[in-house]
Amino acid sequence: MAEAKTVGDVLDAINAMADFGVQATINDRGDGITLVEAYIAGTEPAVPPTGNISVADFDDGTLARKLGIAGQGNRDNTIAASIFEGSLKTSIEVMSSDTLESLMYRISEAGLKTAIVNDGSSATPYRL
Repeated sequence: MAEAKTVGDVLDAINAMADFGVQATINDRGDGITLVEAYIAGTEPAVPPTGNISVADFDDGTLARKLGIAGQGNRDNTIAASIFEGSLKTSIEVMSSDTLESLMYRISEAGLKTAIVNDGSSATPYRL
C-alpha cells in the first residue's frame, strides 16, 4: 500500500490479493470504502470466511484511519458474509441553543478544523 497514490490504487491493491478474502469497492454514497468478504481462492469447497472483517493500522501507519476504514465489520447473514463500510462522513448534533463558539468546539471535537471569521458585513458579520 505504500505505493498507493489514489483511492483507486488502494482498491486495486486490496482486490489484487486473491488469498486475502476481501473485495473492496467505493461505497454507495461515494464517501468511503466498502469491504466485503469474498470466497478465498484455492479453498475446496469454496467457502467464505466465518469471522468479521477487521481493519487496523500497523507499524505506526495511519492509512486505514485516514480512509475511514479502521474498525470491525458486521456479519450479514442474508449474504453469508462480513461487511465493513468505511466513510469519511462526519456528523455533529446541532441544537437551537448552539452558538458559533459551541459549534466550532463540536466540529473540532469531531476532528475537523474550523474558525470563526468576520466577513465585514454589517448585520451578521460572523461566520464559521
